[in-house]
Amino acid sequence: GKPPLHASQRAMAKAAPTVALCTRDVLDPISALEKDLLEHYERLAPLLSAPASVEHSRELVARAGGLRQACAGCLVAVLLTPARARPLFDHVKALGARGLGALSELVKESTMVLFETFADQVRSQMLWVFNELIISGPQQHAAAQSAITGVLRFISTGDTSTRSTNLVARLLGLLSHQRSWVVAQRSLPALLLHRLTVLADDLRTRNPKLSAQAASLAAAVVASAPDSSARAGREAILPLLVAEPGDATVEPIVAALVGAGSTVLTASASKAEAESPTAASAGRAAKSGLLALLHGRSQRKCVLACLPPPLESAVVFVLSKVPRAQCSGYAGWIADDLLSGCARPGVRPIPTASLSTAADVARFCCGVFHPSPRLEAAGVTPRAALLAALANRHRADDATVASPRGRLLLACVLDWTLFKPGDAVAALLPALRLASSGGLGTSTPRAFARGAPSSQAAGRLEVLWALHAASLRVNALLARCGAEPPAA
Repeated sequence: GKPPLHASQRAMAKAAPTVALCTRDVLDPISALEKDLLEHYERLAPLLSAPASVEHSRELVARAGGLRQACAGCLVAVLLTPARARPLFDHVKALGARGLGALSELVKESTMVLFETFADQVRSQMLWVFNELIISGPQQHAAAQSAITGVLRFISTGDTSTRSTNLVARLLGLLSHQRSWVVAQRSLPALLLHRLTVLADDLRTRNPKLSAQAASLAAAVVASAPDSSARAGREAILPLLVAEPGDATVEPIVAALVGAGSTVLTASASKAEAESPTAASAGRAAKSGLLALLHGRSQRKCVLACLPPPLESAVVFVLSKVPRAQCSGYAGWIADDLLSGCARPGVRPIPTASLSTAADVARFCCGVFHPSPRLEAAGVTPRAALLAALANRHRADDATVASPRGRLLLACVLDWTLFKPGDAVAALLPALRLASSGGLGTSTPRAFARGAPSSQAAGRLEVLWALHAASLRVNALLARCGAEPPAA
């Protein structure tokens, strides 16, 4: 027979809930939030079989000990029993606006804390709850938008497992079904344009069907909400620069941007249009939406939407706590454990890094994390040093634009390529320091391979090559809408 359990093991088994929302290893402890949710569910489970009514919902609140506790029990019941999701959700609706508000807060919290480890069925049911919040009324739209934004951060495009592809397919299905609601939001179209363009680019070879679905939805969002989509800024341009001209995957998105007819053109640009042919072509580009993206500043939400929370925390830790002398070791930790999925004890990795994950880190360093002078003087790892160390992890790559190393360099020089007065100079510093210090390894782009320059010179040339490649592809995009390229 089985060996007898130790007293502490018997106590843990007795205290453990009989059901679970998340998948975990045997040694992983249950989180405080999941334990709290399951306790409220087990307390209310005997009462949830009755039909929903105002009187019965008040009884649930009294039994649970409060409105939030009652909504927590109903939410877990919806997630665990899909066949009875509708009558169970009616218990919350019977509580009125206060009940839906409490449920919305629980959905936001559980999505940010637990969604990464949710079981597949629970993930699907949570997306069903998102849909119910959307159709419940405008008061719940902010919670639904926040929850969808959180889910976007947990999608790993490099993970081709059934669990990951099912999540992407179901989320795209939800967004397509609620497209009229999506385009009516203020910030969601810009966020989706950026994230869906990255998805379409990353899934091009791994899952062409999902890639085409993401590109089609992104094009539809641009066509329906051109002004809101233009707020995505230059982040949404990066996947378009990586793709070859005429690439069938992103062509629907480029065509939608060209024909969007955005009204981003300002009064000053309208005045200049009457005075200068060059300004007139720039005005046409602005109306088409492309110039609005190229010249617009990126939203912080758009950058963070592509960076999973564990990776963001690791990058911030290295840039704010780690001395420069230890940068290489910590860059290896990020590249091997978080980007490649080779987990160490206590580290939950991203399952498989996508082609753009290193570029997402570069965009975070350039566009979001701007260290203060006091932090820079403290001797911690500079952004350029971390990016050089990550680029050197891909030293074997021939630095084509589509390779991970090429994408990282292109992400570094994007703000340099599109710089205009008023932009943050801090966004340029990583690329400028890479070009001046030669911190990159010996890998050189094909254009310079025959010259066999020294290691430091090769690194500088590689940054300049990325800048040149970005400029050529930006000009190609501008030519699509008849705009003149920027002056050299």
